[in-house]
This record gives sequence, C-alpha cells and structure tokens, in this order.
Amino acid sequence: MVLGIEFRSALRCVAERHGLEFIPGRFFSSPYAFGDIGKKHIRITKVRFGHGHHMEEYVRVAAEFPFALNSDLEVTKEGFLNKLIKYLGRRELEFDDREFDSEYFVRSNNPPEAKKLLNIRARHSLLSLSRADICFLVKNSEYSREIGALWWASKRRHYTNPEKSEVICDIKGEIKDPHVLEDALELVLDVAGNVESAQSNN
Repeated sequence: MVLGIEFRSALRCVAERHGLEFIPGRFFSSPYAFGDIGKKHIRITKVRFGHGHHMEEYVRVAAEFPFALNSDLEVTKEGFLNKLIKYLGRRELEFDDREFDSEYFVRSNNPPEAKKLLNIRARHSLLSLSRADICFLVKNSEYSREIGALWWASKRRHYTNPEKSEVICDIKGEIKDPHVLEDALELVLDVAGNVESAQSNN
C-alpha cells in the first residue's frame, strides 16, 4: 500500500499544529516531519519491513532520548499468535483493565517499570488507536552496519546504541486522517513524559 497524497496532507496538518518541520518529499522520497515538542525530539517518518511482495509499510511516530534504559516494552494487538504464545506458557503483562487487556498483548523485561510507563492515560491513548494495526515500543535505540568487504556478500548487523533510547508507535498501512496521527503523537508524548519521570527518579 502506497502512502500518498492523503498521508502527506495529514502529516502536514499535524506538523503545522505542533510546530514541527515538514519535509514534503519528492519523486520516490516519502514526506516526513521532525522537531522538538517541549524537551522531546519527535520524528514522524515512513518505515518498511520485509522485501518484495512481503514488504509492509508503516508510519512511525517516535521520540528519542539521550540516555539508555534498563527496561524495554512491547505492545501489539491481541491476535492468534499472541494467544498461541500464552498457550505455550509465556506470560503477558496484564493491567486489571479488561478492555485494554483484551485488545493488546504486552511484554516487558521489567513489569513494574512497564506499568508505570503504561499508566491509565497511555492505555486510553492506545485504545483510541485500537482500530489500527500498531506496534508500540519503548527500547534502547539501534544502529546497523554492513559487515563484509564486498557489498553482495555483506550482511547487515544491528547493534544497541548504549547512549540513546526511543518511544515508538508504528502504524501499518496508509493514514489519511490527521486524527490518527494526532492520537499516535499524543500516545508517544504521554509515554515519553513517563520515561523522563522514571529516569529522573533513578
């Protein structure tokens, strides 16, 4: 699915509303936006996963921090694979929130910290995006590097950046409605604020 004119218009609307720099993109390049909201550095871009017919496109709304985290968090839609994972014995993180727990599958290596990050306001923001196919992450940043002298024989390796972390909301497919981007941005800002609070208390 190609992100076209509708996405460009929605992104421009959100960027102007929040004082972000909007880059419209030309020819084969995609539009994107970036800038600071408060003390948070925000990026709204398009990302791709997979190759060829299996390639999928997402819109990514992300906030970046100049410090690493001692925990990670992943939130995905509740689906068949997640139910299978639970059946095989891998426990998910639950919040005693029936609507949220039935809609999303949450994993973290630090459950107490994850519950602080996904407070009731953040969970409400996630529920506002429940019609979209999303993946929400709080994790240390990564960078990649080509390993090998010859391009055709090289492999791309991914490494954790020990000095940066991110809050990421990936939304699959085409976004035509600026309200969806607004909801995703609100979610990222809410959790980013919780990350900063947790960091200052450590």
